[in-house]
Amino acid sequence: MKFIQYLMPDGRKKEVTIERSPDIEAKAKTIREWGGEFEVEMLSTGEVSMTIEYDDDEGERQSLAHEICANGPSVPIAVDRLVETAFVAIKGKVR
Repeated sequence: MKFIQYLMPDGRKKEVTIERSPDIEAKAKTIREWGGEFEVEMLSTGEVSMTIEYDDDEGERQSLAHEICANGPSVPIAVDRLVETAFVAIKGKVR
């Protein structure tokens, strides 16, 4: 599963990946097909902030899901929650 990571200190973009279960990977693929964009950044607190966003029918940027967690073993669990939340949210919004 791919994320765009924003790197400190200047926000340069880098593509990063994380492997998840086939179910989560399939939901992430569907979210992408519906226009979802996966982003991640390390906060100055050392925590990781992850979002899934998309552009609505009016071209406005909308957040489908957001997770903040400690960097480490909790990241994969937070990724799963992020995808599950965004999958439910986007199903009611797509055309």
